[in-house]
Amino acid sequence: MGRYGRTVILIAVIVIIAGLALGFQRISLANFERGGDTPLGLSLGLDLQGGIHLVYQANLADPDTGEPAEVSEEQMAALQRAIERRVNSSGLGEPIIQILGEDRLLIQLPGVRDRDRAVSLIGETARLEFKRRELSVARDVTEITQEDILSASVGPLPADPAAEEGEPSAAPSPEAAATQPPPPPEVLAELQRVIDEQGLAEDGAPPKLLIEFTDAGADSMQALLSRLQQSFQSFPTDGSLIDAIRLTPPSSLDVTVEGAEYQRFTVSAFAIERVPDTNIFAIDPPPNADSEPQTMEEARSRVGDDPTIFFTEIQGYVDEDTGLTGDDLARAFPGQHATSQLPIVNLEFDDNGTRVFGELTIDIVRKAEETGIRDQIAIILDGQELISPQVNTPITAGTAIIEGGADFTIERVHD
Repeated sequence: MGRYGRTVILIAVIVIIAGLALGFQRISLANFERGGDTPLGLSLGLDLQGGIHLVYQANLADPDTGEPAEVSEEQMAALQRAIERRVNSSGLGEPIIQILGEDRLLIQLPGVRDRDRAVSLIGETARLEFKRRELSVARDVTEITQEDILSASVGPLPADPAAEEGEPSAAPSPEAAATQPPPPPEVLAELQRVIDEQGLAEDGAPPKLLIEFTDAGADSMQALLSRLQQSFQSFPTDGSLIDAIRLTPPSSLDVTVEGAEYQRFTVSAFAIERVPDTNIFAIDPPPNADSEPQTMEEARSRVGDDPTIFFTEIQGYVDEDTGLTGDDLARAFPGQHATSQLPIVNLEFDDNGTRVFGELTIDIVRKAEETGIRDQIAIILDGQELISPQVNTPITAGTAIIEGGADFTIERVHD
């Protein structure tokens, strides 16, 4: 038995490794990575799992003469990226797309059975749209009615009910507090001076506009607050990522208070919070006439005893159809700015496109002069936004350029 001991152990080890390979389809060790939903975690090609194999040939005509023209490497690369983006977003699986020779494109779709759908999707004409992106659009919040608001008053932020019931809080324990030295007298004196000057009450708590809703009203208000928060999450906060041509403001909320003194002020998502386990939402009141925080007394005086509250959502942007599409575009090509030498996109419109684009840019500039709000033009390809440049001047000659910030690279211009 001893003679075969090593052989038995080796066979057992091989069986265990094979079992683990079958049981764990996704493995990542050092530089080795294997994963997939198929047996052994392997990606099966057309020869093993079947699929669709297509070859397309580019057919390009000169825009001026209509005669056949040569296709450049850049144009083929752009075509490859466009079809990859289209197939990836369609759910047809992971495509294998390669350039063959100078003007042909190989497309393989492993596991795909619906050939007609694949051919239709790949061969359809790309949908290029120019939409007017209106910024800071007001919308009355009709989903919240006066019947949804039970009360409105000014006071300190209510304590968390969970903390009042004795659940753990962030407050230091008596033992920990005893080991911490008390603040210096001058710090305590300065803190008391600030509290006295600002008229803060309830242990120095700042005033809040407290609005209590019905259950249905609280659900609508929470949905509205979530939209405001989501718009802030998509708003660029890292200065290195901010591109002025794509910068759109986050949504905010206009609060109109009709009480002892009518007032309307705008708040962001950060100035609104829901008191846990309640239907009460707390909103920071606006500064006073001296641009200083309102005292509790000032806020209560302005709001009154029985105020009426109205809400208006200031949407960050709303895209509107203009009727301008890729059919109105004669051509678009990359280039460099004559002065700065930075990458730009050149646009040339046909006669109809020149007229529509000119009217659109004139209206945008006129609105900017009257309101200070400068709308943008969102350029969308197959439902995906490519870029949304601002309009600085009326453009009526049928030619335009798009220029960007630091991340407007040669590669992005070509894309």
